[in-house]
Amino acid sequence: MEAIRIMPCLDMKGGRVVKGVHFVDIRDAGDPVENAAFYEKEGADELAMLDIAATLENRPTRLEWVRQVAAVIGIPLTVGGGINSVEDINKSDFSIAVPAGTTTEKIAKLMLPKAKLVIAGSTDGALDLLRKKKVKAMMADYPYTSVTSFKYQDKGFVANPPFSVEPIGIAIRPDDPLLTNFLENLLFLLKGDGMLDGASKRWFADPSWISELP
Repeated sequence: MEAIRIMPCLDMKGGRVVKGVHFVDIRDAGDPVENAAFYEKEGADELAMLDIAATLENRPTRLEWVRQVAAVIGIPLTVGGGINSVEDINKSDFSIAVPAGTTTEKIAKLMLPKAKLVIAGSTDGALDLLRKKKVKAMMADYPYTSVTSFKYQDKGFVANPPFSVEPIGIAIRPDDPLLTNFLENLLFLLKGDGMLDGASKRWFADPSWISELP
């Protein structure tokens, strides 16, 4: 049976540890140094720090917070947050897992020629590499990474905004004007009455449905 490791995550904002539900209703939870020392004393195997405001504020992770915490603990420390652009990860020392045979793999090879790409057999395989800390990040479709970040928030996983947009088309017969007219009107109505925006908010802005997954 695989041993269970305890890895608390310190969500950081403004130099303080904060708590919330899926990064909303944020409240203060104390000093990071004191929290880190407490978790190590209580038997944590390792510790994670996530700068939850770095990406939104378009800046790198505050290294002074990391140095202060690292100075008082002896267990491994993982730090996340602050990836704002392709340039931040297009580096030879940055390892990224991508699923083989997908548009994600093609985009990664095109946009990240300097990064160390680790080709996984599937999207779940790429996630497994990330969970086992064999890579620093993974790339996949945005819905998948969004769900994953919600499910593994306690481990410091976070989904960054998409680096690219993949167009989706509907193929129909050219000699079927009724179907063409129906689809054009349907898409117009969905966009006009806000249903498309509503669906996006339902599945991505509100993660409450994650708890219903098996």
